[in-house]
Amino acid sequence: MDAKRYGFSDFQWFAVLICLTLGGGIITLPRTVAEVAGRDAWLSLLIAGVFTWGLAVLIWLLCRKFPNRTLPEFCILVLGKPLGILVSVLYALYAFTAAGETLRIFVELIKTWVLIWTPASVFVLAILVAAVYISRLGATTLARLMEIITLLTVLVFLIWLVPVGEFNLLNLRPVGSEGLVAIAKGGQESVFAFLGFDVMLVLFPFIRNRRNILRVTLLALTVVTLLYAGNVILTYGVLGVEHTLLQQWPLMNYLRVGSLPFIQRVDTIVLFFWTAQILAVVAIQYFAGTYILASLTRHHYHDLWSLLCWPIIYLVAIGPGTLSQVQAIGAGISRWGLVGVIGLVVLLLLVANVRRLDERREEEKE
Repeated sequence: MDAKRYGFSDFQWFAVLICLTLGGGIITLPRTVAEVAGRDAWLSLLIAGVFTWGLAVLIWLLCRKFPNRTLPEFCILVLGKPLGILVSVLYALYAFTAAGETLRIFVELIKTWVLIWTPASVFVLAILVAAVYISRLGATTLARLMEIITLLTVLVFLIWLVPVGEFNLLNLRPVGSEGLVAIAKGGQESVFAFLGFDVMLVLFPFIRNRRNILRVTLLALTVVTLLYAGNVILTYGVLGVEHTLLQQWPLMNYLRVGSLPFIQRVDTIVLFFWTAQILAVVAIQYFAGTYILASLTRHHYHDLWSLLCWPIIYLVAIGPGTLSQVQAIGAGISRWGLVGVIGLVVLLLLVANVRRLDERREEEKE
C-alpha cells in the first residue's frame, strides 16, 4: 500500500490509538485499581501513563528502523524465517484473544445492565459481522471509522460529567495516604488498561507523516491517561472508594447517580454509544491479526483471512462460563501480553542493533 496516498493522517492515527486503548478497561478500572491503591488510584494511573510513554518510545525506535515493513516482515529479517513466522503468528493470536476478551467483558455488562434475556452469542456475532466487514475494506476505511467514533467519544465524556453535582472532594483525601508502595503497585496494575497501542508494530507503514508518529502517539497516550485518571477521580468523588469496591460495574453505578431533564437513564445512553467503542477495539485488533497473516502469505489473501479468523474471537468471547473466569482470563491475557510485547520489542531492538539492520537511509534515498 502507498502510505503517502492511502495511509493514516495524524488525526486518524490519533483516533486509532484513542479507540483502541480506551476499550472496555475503563468500565471496571475504578474498582480494580482501588483494590490495590485505594483512594490514590488516580496517582497510580498517572504513573502507568508515564510507563506507557517509555514503552511507546521503544516501539517507535524499533519501527523507524524498518519504516516500510510491518511486524512479520521485520521479524523475519531480524530473527530469521522460522522464528520470525512463529513470533508473528503468536502476535496475531494475541490480537484475536485480546479482541475476544474485550468483547466478552462488554457482553457481560450488557447482559447485566440492559439486555438480560438476550443470549451472549447473538451480541457477539452482531459485533463480529461488523468487524469482519470493516476489516475486509482495508486500513483506510478503518481509520475513517475511528475518526467518527472518536468524535462520538467526546460526546460520551460530556455525558460522563452529568453526576458531577454529587462530587465530594473529601472522598479523595488525604492524598498519598495509601503509601508509595501501594501507589506503585496500583501503577503496575493500571498499565494493563493501556494495552493496544502496541498495534504500531503492525500499522507503522500505514502512517503518512513518519516525523510526527511519536508526537501523536505520546499525545494520544496522554489524553487516555487523563481520561482514565479523571474517570477514577469522578467515580471515587461521587460514590466513595468503599462503595466503589463493592460494585462489579462501578462506572455504571456512578452514571446512574446523575440524570438529565429529558433523559433519566444516562447509563443506558452511554452504553449505546460505547458499543461503537467496543466495535472499534475488535475491528482494529482483528485487522491487525489478519493483516499479519496476510503479510506472511505475501499480501494476497487478506480477504480470505478476514473471512476465516473470526471463529477464534467468537470462541474466546463465549468460552468462559462465569464472570470470574472472564476476569481471570482477561488478567492473564493482559499480563502475558504486556510481558510478551516488552520482551519482543527489546529482543528485536538488540538483535537489529547487533546486526546493524537499519533501513532509514534507504527510505531517505528514495
